[in-house]
Amino acid sequence: MYLGWSVKGVREEVRWIKMKLLNREEAAGFLRISIRSLDRLASKGEIPYSKIGKKVVYSQTDLESYFRKMRIGNQAREAAKKIREAETA
Repeated sequence: MYLGWSVKGVREEVRWIKMKLLNREEAAGFLRISIRSLDRLASKGEIPYSKIGKKVVYSQTDLESYFRKMRIGNQAREAAKKIREAETA
């Protein structure tokens, strides 16, 4: 009997259920930045956000990814990768 579910679809649903959502104040506190800075980063598209009704929420997983991406070592690696790509193009 086929129910129309796939393993990938079920995993995606579980991921969404387990996702911790933070409001603006919590997200700014998590990143240790001001709410204004958080709003600026979100408006530039650097930090993804969702709207539930009129409320803006941030996924803690997305904030953790942003934090890891902004580590100094990661920035240096990404800059070097872009330079290598530009030289080979």
